[in-house]
Amino acid sequence: VPLILRLCEDVLNQSLSQKIVELRTRLPSDVDLTMLVEADPQILLEAPERVVENMLQLKALFPMAGGEPDVPGVDRMCRCTPQLLDAKFAKQAVNQLAAAYGNDASKAALAVHCNPRIVLQVESGALRSDFGPGAWRRRTSSGESDAMYSSHR
Repeated sequence: VPLILRLCEDVLNQSLSQKIVELRTRLPSDVDLTMLVEADPQILLEAPERVVENMLQLKALFPMAGGEPDVPGVDRMCRCTPQLLDAKFAKQAVNQLAAAYGNDASKAALAVHCNPRIVLQVESGALRSDFGPGAWRRRTSSGESDAMYSSHR
């Protein structure tokens, strides 16, 4: 309910439509904003420059994502696993998964690209994404967020 109220407030103030237009113009052309919003609508409450920076970091972390037809991009990965919307979490998850791949972060990143849900295996109390199930509750109950997206405090 708090998320819906915030989005309604933004609609009334016309800031939501301005954010959508800004995101559509600033995001890389191969990133589908609709998929990101489907993954977690609270992304619309974030500062557009943070969303864009996060997508650029994810594209750098997963260079194999997108670029060719029928190859899932970072937007599809995030739609599958909303926790990946948090680039800081994604980097830490890939680093932890690298141990299972002979400490090779590129192999771990490829594994995450093939199956984004494997990052959920390393999500824990110490490593939490600022997106996905329960993220809004964690944000509002603690009042703080260690993840990249925290502009709505």
